[in-house]
Formats: sequence, structure tokens, C-alpha cells
Amino acid sequence: MLGRRGMKSFFEPGSIAVAGVSTDPDKMGSIIFANLLANRERGVLKARVYALNPAHATVGGQVAYPSISALPEAPELLVVAVPESQTVGVVEGATEAGVKAAIIITSGYAEVGREDVEKRIAELAADAGMRVLGPNTIGVVDTVSGVDSLFLRPTKRLPGGGEVASMLKPIPGGVVVVTQSGHLGQAMVEELTANGVGIRAMVGTGNQVDVSVEDVVEYFSDDVRTTAIALYLEGLKDGRRFLEVARRASRRKPLIVYKAGKTAGGARAALTHTASLVGDYAVYQAAFRQAGVVEASDLQELSDFSISLSMLPRPSGNRLVVVTNAGGVGAVATDEALRSGLRVDRLTPGGVDRLRKKLGGSGFISNASLGNPVDLTASVGTQDFVEAVEEVASLPECDMVLALPTHQTPAIGPDVAERLVEAVRRRGKAACMCVIGRSDLAGRIHMEFLKSGIPSFPTPERAVRALAASWQRTELLRAPAMAPATGTPSPDAWKGGPLGREEVADLLAAHGIMEPRSVVVRKKGDLMRLRGLKFPVACKLLSRGLAHKTDAGGVVLGVESSEEAERVIARFRAIAKRRGIDFEGALLQEMVAGGVEVIVGGTRDPTFGPVVVVGLGGTNAELMHEIALGVAPVSPAWAESMVKSTRLGTALQGYRGGPKVPAPRLAKVVSDFSRMLVEHPSLAQVEVNPLIAKEEGFFAVDARAVVARRG
Repeated sequence: MLGRRGMKSFFEPGSIAVAGVSTDPDKMGSIIFANLLANRERGVLKARVYALNPAHATVGGQVAYPSISALPEAPELLVVAVPESQTVGVVEGATEAGVKAAIIITSGYAEVGREDVEKRIAELAADAGMRVLGPNTIGVVDTVSGVDSLFLRPTKRLPGGGEVASMLKPIPGGVVVVTQSGHLGQAMVEELTANGVGIRAMVGTGNQVDVSVEDVVEYFSDDVRTTAIALYLEGLKDGRRFLEVARRASRRKPLIVYKAGKTAGGARAALTHTASLVGDYAVYQAAFRQAGVVEASDLQELSDFSISLSMLPRPSGNRLVVVTNAGGVGAVATDEALRSGLRVDRLTPGGVDRLRKKLGGSGFISNASLGNPVDLTASVGTQDFVEAVEEVASLPECDMVLALPTHQTPAIGPDVAERLVEAVRRRGKAACMCVIGRSDLAGRIHMEFLKSGIPSFPTPERAVRALAASWQRTELLRAPAMAPATGTPSPDAWKGGPLGREEVADLLAAHGIMEPRSVVVRKKGDLMRLRGLKFPVACKLLSRGLAHKTDAGGVVLGVESSEEAERVIARFRAIAKRRGIDFEGALLQEMVAGGVEVIVGGTRDPTFGPVVVVGLGGTNAELMHEIALGVAPVSPAWAESMVKSTRLGTALQGYRGGPKVPAPRLAKVVSDFSRMLVEHPSLAQVEVNPLIAKEEGFFAVDARAVVARRG
């Protein structure tokens, strides 16, 4: 893992060579070479540019060199646009010449089963210390340095003659687009460009034989020109590193991610309730929250949130005031705001008085609704609308503003954007605009807002969600810190498969989780040991081959005597025989009265490693699916936020006269449990369900652990 080392050579090289420049101007290498030359002519690109072609001395009127060794200098950056069969040879030449970085555009590698070629490229590059982006990548666009490896033509010829624009060229700005899909990355850039929003860079990571998403995010998190980083993500190779890098990056820049592949297919064997509750995407979501990453639910939101988070100041609260001159759009905005976790409270009497005094001389005020939304009616003019927005933005009960100046009304002039921009800037609150309509004037007003650094959207819903994203980032940055890494895990001596009851009890006890007073009965003589227990007791069938005891009739509660216990144990023997599983005895436990039933569990995610789960427990845990996830280890403070994010948090407060249990005490148990998962890497699944939470302590009524099988 090289991290950010050598990354600068992709974005600020002193010299660039393109392998694959052809006499055919429509070949990828030719297009890339032409783009670089054009950027040099415009004075954007300072790097020296060379063409590589072993068959021609010139291409397109430019000198071509047969090999890297024939160049006047060793290029700092090499762009490889040759067929897959020639790539290894080109990479060998690059490493021998001392090239520092290579972008391999060509496809036809691991994505079609050619892992062997990728492995060879990786070996050659690693031995020489050369960084590699790709293969199978769209490459890099850097609007500051002029590096551009896009192989896409901005225009295409029409069959009847003439040309038509086929893509929008990016404009300089502050948003960095990092993508695992070249096409979607370019589409994202076009969406931003169409809205007058510029990019700092676009980077396609391709197959990530070397340079990863994490490397690119880490590099631009320290870049002063970057205002936000937007990430299209399909999957991660190293979830732990992403968590660390994204957490550091999100402290410096807004980091927005859209995760594709939310409905991953492969079901993992669920020997515990926890494993069946945890899905791949749910773990990604938990990791995003812990890393301070704002998640977009679709590609449109990825673009919208990039706009709002790159422009808006962070709001200090979630109180939104909606100002409009049309009641319907205000109602739509309010509905979306409440769905998005924002408050749309009525203005205080003091706030209403201030508005009335500000606008008192205007005729429309008698019909205006000054609650929230503030509906100024269709008769309001531009000046009064602007003054209302500015006054609202100055109110102490307002954290953010959404203005919807319906420009179709006669009293709203075409200069509404210019005047609103000045008003919003004076107050410094987070503010979005919504300009509805397809007319030329609508487009003009919309673009004036965006070019002035004020987010504008064509629907109330999108504008509200963009504001909600800015509040979400505020919340994420206020969230408790991640738990520090634990010490080096020690190897376990357990064999693969379910652990025995005593092993599970010892494991939990070592991490502060005790079980009620218990006795294991394996033969009739063991019944004498029941004298040490207080009846009634719970009887549970012990067998490693039985995943869920209750479903099989292997749990009997309220057993009042040794004689009744003996009859229950005989029934357990019959159940084990009928199911073809080993009878390992019966566990008799003192009943724990009262308390809140909790599930605390852990599983091992293939991307992020150990994951801890907490929620309302008992036999309905899977049915309710009311859980919170965290990538382990979690700090007590983060564990408390997990507990309070579910209905378990309400239950612990004495819901409907129930027992009260301090959430911080349960959080400490969850945090210690999460460290257990890290300290014992052979644990595949572990669960306490239910863990009875009481004022006087926590008791593991039922627990199960499964060890991964070696090999």
C-alpha cells in the first residue's frame, strides 16, 4: 500500500508520453494526445508531451518515437492506450526508463478474467516504485494542470454532414469526482458543467491494480483548491483503510458517496440471528456514518449534494424557513423537509412582528401567511420578496433558508437572482433557491444563482434534500470520535464451528458480560447440583448442532422443581435424537425477572471486518429488524449513539412503565463487546440474545459463538 506517495505525478507531471498514438485520429491514443496538445496550446498544460508509435515517425504532423527509451527524456507520466496484448511490454519499458506514474486506459484484464496480466503489471510497477492508475480506466482530468486522458470526442459527425456536441467539456472549479465507472464519472461531470459548476478534477480508478479510491481521496483532501469530493463507489478492497482515510478527509472537505450494488446477492450462512440481520450494504452505510461521509441515494443526489456542500456554509441547526410567493410549492417543500429530518417550525411571535414591521408598508402583507412556510402571495414584488428573505435569514429561529421566487408572476422581475444573492450573502446563513420552469428566464435565473455560489434546483424536493445534506454533514462532524485501534489480536486455540457453552460463557465473562447463576445437567446425578439454584429456572437444550433453540422446542421457562426439570431434560434428549444432533446436556438458569431484552451481536464482514450489532432482542429480533450497526471497535460514545438511534433507546427510558436502564451503561457493554470481536479474529459470529438489561446489571440469558473454519 503506497497511499499518496507518487500521486502528484498523475496530476502535475513535468512531461507526458502517450503510448498508442495512431495515424487514425479516432483511436483512443490519438484523441488523448490531441487533447493534451490542445491544452498546451491554450497555455493550461505546462508539461512536455510526446507521442509513441513504433511504426510511424510522425503522426498528425507531430514527431512520434518508437519506444520510451528513444524519447529525449524519461516521461514522468505515461498514458497507455495500446491493446491489452502489448501492455506488459510497454510497462516493462516504462519501469526500465524510470517512469514515475502510468495511466492504463485499455480494458481486457481482470474484468474479463485476465487476472494474470494485471498481476504481472502490478509486480513490475511495485518493483520499480512506479504508480499505476487502472487498467480499464477513463483516466484523469485535471482542470488546473491541464492533464487530460479522456478518450472522448466533444463532437461527433452527423450522417448528413456537420457535427453535433456529444459531451460537455468540464469547466474549472472545486469539485473532485472520483469514480469506479468512467462513464458515470463523465456523466456526473456533465451534470455539474450543465449547471455552471466546475470541477477540480475527475479520476477514474478502473480495476485498481495499484492506485485505489482511498489514495485519490487522501490526495485531494489536502488540496486547497478542492471544495468537495464526490465518490461513485461500487465496492472496496480494503474497507478498514477506506474508513480511516474517509474519516480524516471528511474533517477537511465534504465527502459525498453514492454506493451502487445495494442489493448484493450472496447470502451468508446465518448460524446466529445477527448474521441474518446484517447485510453487505447495511455495513457500508454504517461505515459511511462512522467516517463522516454524506451518502447520496442516487446519482442525481450525488450531483446535487456536491453542489450544495461545495457552496454552503455549515448550518448550526436543522430549523428551516421556507419563503415563497406560491403556496403549493411551499407545501411540497415542507413535506420533503420533514421527511428529510429538518424542522419547519412556525415563526415565533417576535419573528412575525419583525417581518410585519419590515414589510408593513406593502399592500400584499394583509393576505400573506407569515407562519412557515412564509407565503408572500403572488402579488409580492421583487424588492419585498428579497427583503423578506433577508429578514428571515436574520431571525435567531432560522438556521437555513429555502427561497422559491416563482418568477412567472408579474411582480417578480428578471433581476431577482442578483438581488437575492446579495441579501443571502449579507446574512451568511445556508440558503438554497428553487427556480421552477423551463423558460429561458427560468434557466437564466437558475444559472445566475449557481454562478454566484448559491445552490439552485428545479424542484422543491431536490432543494430541500440538498439543504438536509448540509445539516447531515454538521451532525456527522459533531458525532463521537471513532474508537482507537486495539492491540495486536492474539491467535485463538478454538477449533472451527460453534463453541461449547462453557467456552462462550468464559469468553463473555472475560469481557464483562455475566450469565445468571447456572447449572449444566448431563446425567441424572447432576440433578443434585440444582440445590444451589433458586426456582423457577429456565431449561435449555445444549447442542452445537442446534442454531435456534426456541424454534426446536429446546427452551422451557418457569420450571418449578427438580422433578419437573428431569422431565424436561428427558424431552430434550428425545428432541436431539429426533433431529440427529448430539445431546450435550441441559442448561438450567435462574430466571431473570424484568429488564429490557437486548440483542448484542457481531459478525465478520468480508470488506470491513468485525461488525457489532445492537437492538431490541428476544425471539422477535429478526421479525422487528430494529438494529444499529457499527464497524468494530466502537467507542462508548459511538455505541451510545447506536443505542439511541433505535427503539431500544426509547425502551431503556422506561417505556410504558417498564424498567429504566441508563443508556451509557449499556453502551459500555456494547463497546467492550466490539473490542472482543477485534481481539479474537477467529470469531465469525457471536451473539447474546437476549441480554437482559437491568438497573443492577446485564445478564447473558442466551449466547452463541461460531469460529471460522481454517482453510
